[in-house]
Amino acid sequence: MRIRGSSEPIEVHPPGASDETVLVYLPGSLGEVVIALPLVHLVARRYPTARRILVTNAPIDARGVPVEDVLRPTGLLHSVQRLPLGFRAPRTLVDSARALRALHPDVLVYLAPPRNLAVTLRNAAFFRAGGVRHIVGLPLRSDLRSWQFRPERGRWESETDFLF
Repeated sequence: MRIRGSSEPIEVHPPGASDETVLVYLPGSLGEVVIALPLVHLVARRYPTARRILVTNAPIDARGVPVEDVLRPTGLLHSVQRLPLGFRAPRTLVDSARALRALHPDVLVYLAPPRNLAVTLRNAAFFRAGGVRHIVGLPLRSDLRSWQFRPERGRWESETDFLF
């Protein structure tokens, strides 16, 4: 199977949780959450005792629904770490990486929509600088960054299938 200003996280650490910290990188808004929801369930099943932290961006449009507002009531994630807008500024990158490092992450599950290889590598470097030891779902191969035709179904894969 394949899974494709910085605020302090809101801690709701589950009772009996392990010391493992799993970050779930899911930028975007309501549409991305709806598409990725089966994968967030999968992360919760795969890491049931870990502290699971959503890493997302601040909403671009004030009228948009923040990702955490949709996911918080599900109990699938325990806290949120927002990446600020203007994320490419060097000082912002350093501060954001430092904030991630303070979370002592072990694993990052990469659920970002596909981009070009340069953006994917930039994101990987950022998360490594943030202390992430292992990244799951990073689409480094070109076939993981583009939709595939599924002949057995007679159609192109759906966006959720694409992330798997």
